[in-house]
Formats: sequence, structure tokens, C-alpha cells
Amino acid sequence: MKKISSVKTTKTKPSVFKRFCRDNKGSISIEYGMIGSLVAVGIVSGVSSSGESIGNTFATISNTILAATAPAPSNPSSPAASLKSQPPSSASSF
Repeated sequence: MKKISSVKTTKTKPSVFKRFCRDNKGSISIEYGMIGSLVAVGIVSGVSSSGESIGNTFATISNTILAATAPAPSNPSSPAASLKSQPPSSASSF
């Protein structure tokens, strides 16, 4: 004959900390979030370091275009400038 035990074995609930340590739900999403934040930091640092050099390049291009399209300064010693500065002659042969 088998002896029947009258003592019930009860399982105790593991503590919240132990359950938290065993549970790995959501760990992959946390890892992806950390990877995403590292990528974002890399992009921001790369753009900020190259942004100044790109700005200088555009400023150089702008200055070159402005210098090429600006009117030439008049040279007072050129013959064309001396003709423009003389008043028209009043003697006409009609």
C-alpha cells in the first residue's frame, strides 16, 4: 500500500527581482534602441564636423561667382575713359 502524504507542497512565488532577471521579453527591442541611438550619435557628429567645411566651400563658390559677375572697375588712365570725360565739342560744321 502507498502512503498518502497529507502535507501539501506549495511553490513559493519568486521575488520580483528574480522574475525580472529571468524575463527576457523586450530585450531585443532595447538592444535595437541602443544601436539606433549610437547610429544617431554617429550621424550627428559626422554632420557637425563636416558642416563647417561644406559651409566654407559654398562661401568660396559664392565669392568666386560674385567676383566673376561684378562689373570691371574703370581705369582712369585708359583711352576710353579719357574720351568719356571730355565734354562734347560745341563747334559743329553745318
